[in-house]
Amino acid sequence: MKITIKAFASVKDLCGFSEREFELPEHATADDAVRRVERECAGGSAGIESLLLAVNEEYCRGDRVLAENDILALFPPVSGG
Repeated sequence: MKITIKAFASVKDLCGFSEREFELPEHATADDAVRRVERECAGGSAGIESLLLAVNEEYCRGDRVLAENDILALFPPVSGG
């Protein structure tokens, strides 16, 4: 199945793309997609395990099963005061 992954802020810098299509097996999860990005990350993977995830503009956990044409957004952890 094809999904689109959008990377934001420092994740975009780390991964080297802001939006990219990926081919994943049926029943892949958001965590599976993150691991796929991690393998292809030119800048390394430091901090990629603590990302915030959203599928189709709705925050989710890594065990969310993806479907054809889903959009998975990757955000760095938010901090501040």
